[in-house]
Amino acid sequence: MKALLALPVILLLLLVPTTSTDAFGWSTPGYVDRVEVVRGNGLIVLGDFENVNGCTATTGFWVKFDHPQYEEIYALMLTAIAAQLRVQPYFDGCEAIGWHGGTWNVVTAAGAVYLLR
Repeated sequence: MKALLALPVILLLLLVPTTSTDAFGWSTPGYVDRVEVVRGNGLIVLGDFENVNGCTATTGFWVKFDHPQYEEIYALMLTAIAAQLRVQPYFDGCEAIGWHGGTWNVVTAAGAVYLLR
């Protein structure tokens, strides 16, 4: 009898979507259109990247200034623009950027960014 009562609850839980802030994954490769340094907080990379986490900002991704490879990622993005190469970032969820508004896909220390031909 208890199993019959639990069945509707299990089915309901399967239909409830997970929150996008818990998601992660590789974006499709894209071109970098613009890099914005955000008031000493990090950088936003704008381009045609897949919004794998369903964040409210859909045109790019966020790298915080305290990322251990911030300077390397910044240099990589400038190289991608100058050489017109694609990049493929690995996102670790969504994160708000204070005054900039909305939530953005974020590359954390657990993520990565590939430079591609």
